Amino acid sequence: MPVPGVSVFQELQASLANVRAEASVLRDDWTKMDKQFDELVADRGAALLDLARHSLPDLSRESIAGTLTGIQDDLRSILTRKELRVEELTGQLQRLEQEREQTAVELADVTALLNEKVRQRDQLQQQVATRLTEDPKFQHLTEQTLASEAELHRNEQRVEEILRDAQEKLPAYENSRLFQYLYKRRFGTPEYSLRGLTRRLDRWVGRLIDFQRARRSYNFLKTTPSLMQQEVERRHEVFDQQMEQIELHEKHEADDAGLTLVLDEGERFGEQRDALVARLDGQKERCHQVEQELVKLQQSQGQFYEEALARFRTFLSQAETAALEHHARETPEPSDDDLVSRVKWLSTEIDELEPQVTKLSAAYQQLEEQATGLDFVVRRYQQSNFDSERSSFENGFDMDEYLDRFRKGVTDKDSLWQSIRSRQQFAPTWIEQTAGGATNALEHPLAQVLAQAMVQAAGAALQQSANRSVGRRTGHHRGGTGMPVNIPMPSFRRTNRPSFGNGRGGGFTSGKGF
Repeated sequence: MPVPGVSVFQELQASLANVRAEASVLRDDWTKMDKQFDELVADRGAALLDLARHSLPDLSRESIAGTLTGIQDDLRSILTRKELRVEELTGQLQRLEQEREQTAVELADVTALLNEKVRQRDQLQQQVATRLTEDPKFQHLTEQTLASEAELHRNEQRVEEILRDAQEKLPAYENSRLFQYLYKRRFGTPEYSLRGLTRRLDRWVGRLIDFQRARRSYNFLKTTPSLMQQEVERRHEVFDQQMEQIELHEKHEADDAGLTLVLDEGERFGEQRDALVARLDGQKERCHQVEQELVKLQQSQGQFYEEALARFRTFLSQAETAALEHHARETPEPSDDDLVSRVKWLSTEIDELEPQVTKLSAAYQQLEEQATGLDFVVRRYQQSNFDSERSSFENGFDMDEYLDRFRKGVTDKDSLWQSIRSRQQFAPTWIEQTAGGATNALEHPLAQVLAQAMVQAAGAALQQSANRSVGRRTGHHRGGTGMPVNIPMPSFRRTNRPSFGNGRGGGFTSGKGF
């Protein structure tokens, strides 16, 4: 049994939500550990300051104490700036996530409305086509119109044949110096007025190249396409008038059945969905950018920590902790020994905590990458309309297996999306089921209904003519070969009035699912 596309979409969303929840937990742990790391660094700086105030070897006590005090101030400033930036980005991320969630809710609501409009469209298209087919006047008009179109089509094909003949044969006449010599002198016509030897020589040349026959053929190739075009234009006028009557019949039935209203509403909802999908994509991208900046800030190798560590290294190059410890052991006061022990303990805690922070950072980064990859797939899924009710996947499709492989790092986001896309399919609409795809080239739903109704009224044998008839009115049919020949080219005029609007690929959205 096919797997509904809506179910697969829900699985993707659930997996993305789980990854984000796991990342959120890690981010909270990371924040706590990050704060603990800051406190240890600050305590170690305070202990070093206290130790320096007791006694310092070789360096001025006032100098070192001043240096340490300056470092503490710098560290406080650095950490304060970092905390303020984290707070600012966290608030910004929360607002963006709220906006994203609100847009997702709006998108779900519009998608539900679109699915309902798709169902109504299919039902009403079938109803309108049936009514038209059973209307005797529509049947009579259809027979007349298809007969006109068939004759028009034959005329167009005949002109194309003449054009091909002209392309093949005219160069021989144009390049013949003898023929052009006599033709330009109007030989064999009342306009030819030469006498004497010239006239006798021209007659001799004319007999030599059979000029009279050649001139008739040449004039035929030069003038006939234009004359036939006039006939094509006349038949176009007749055909357009007949099609206008047929279209009025369909418009009346479509209005009466409510199909016109459904199509208008579907178009409006389709435009809303396309706009919401685009807006949601932009919001997700902005969320990702803020999240990435937060990741960088919370890394132990981030810009604030690098600045702080650089300040510490500058100080320690002047006063080694080991030197302070050695000096403290040689003094009789026990207080500085306690300070040395505290400095050593704090240093050990910092050394032990740092790899934990690094490990947590790597795990969080991995979850963020997974969330970004799943978000990419979800966005492509919605853009492709795979979340519509007409979307499904082949029997046995196991989304959990693909997600598990992605979470384990066996496949990447592009492979995951390709696996999904290659197994997805849309259920055929009523038009596609009844016409076997013959009317797919006609974009507007009313044009598709009309073509199908004309086929049913006139018989399947005239299906091509019916499709051509509607195609001529929507701009999807044009006669002629477009061959570059030096004779008047038939334009095969088509109506300037788009009978059925522009259409959106036969559906309500820019994709195929609605």
